[in-house]
Amino acid sequence: MPLSKFSRYLLFCLMFAMVVLLSAGCMAPKTKTVSYDLKKARDCLIASKLDGKNEKPEFKSHYQKLQASYLEASSAFYACRSADAMNIAQKALAEAEALGCGPNPNDPPVAKFSVPTEANFNDKVLFDATASLDRNDDPLTYIWDFGDGKTDHKNSPRVVHKYAEPRTYKARLTVRDSRGGSDSILHAISIVGTILMDSEVLFDFDKAVLKQGAEKKLAPVLKQLQADARYHVRLAGYTDSTGPEDYNMRLSENRALAVKAFLVERGIAKHRISTSGMGQKNPIATNNTKEGRAKNRRTEITLMLKQALQ
Repeated sequence: MPLSKFSRYLLFCLMFAMVVLLSAGCMAPKTKTVSYDLKKARDCLIASKLDGKNEKPEFKSHYQKLQASYLEASSAFYACRSADAMNIAQKALAEAEALGCGPNPNDPPVAKFSVPTEANFNDKVLFDATASLDRNDDPLTYIWDFGDGKTDHKNSPRVVHKYAEPRTYKARLTVRDSRGGSDSILHAISIVGTILMDSEVLFDFDKAVLKQGAEKKLAPVLKQLQADARYHVRLAGYTDSTGPEDYNMRLSENRALAVKAFLVERGIAKHRISTSGMGQKNPIATNNTKEGRAKNRRTEITLMLKQALQ
């Protein structure tokens, strides 16, 4: 019984959908390499025919073998037999070289990675190079140089590293493909040393004058600044959300200035110290509890080498 026009249309749609689904099932990563090799074999067939090599005695058999291998590999590829297609495609490429086509030029990989612009020393810093790419879909190897004398050759696009000293480092990533191509890229990361001090440790409630005992708490910071003139310090005062915002801003700024005055009186040059009053901004805990408000009333003291400020 002949099919109606609608039935034929429906059958066509079903067949098309099956082809699409079958093709999608073949899209494993290694099939990209097979597809690329098949394209090279096809281009060689076209070029050889245009040059008349398909009729020349010294090239004719190679052309015929290349043509047969190309058709066989294509058939295996579209049947989702990727392993068979890959092996046959390699034979086709050998015949292509015999025809004088030679291997196609290698497109070198492109190195890309992301990393925070600033991190605290002894924190785990994530380096992510998953955006690196190779236009030929060759497998990549990853070599990391963190700029502190330490490297990583574990061949992973994502690695974690700790820096032990505050300063600015230049981290380098080198990616290499299986054909000898490579690329490198640098990123700078500033490592700082941040100390959080509750305001109650340095100041009495609602005051901006260092209280008795504060000198002992600030001694490690002073000692580091006195020992190495390359270090600078950034002082930021914070409050909780209790009270008017303008008042809290002035109080936090005055507290940062009080710590600066302490350091200057003990020989630290003013240009090595920066201050800011942040008021209620950037809370590190909830302001709905007594304990949370106590944590938010703090002074952040950040030690860094000079270049980290630039």
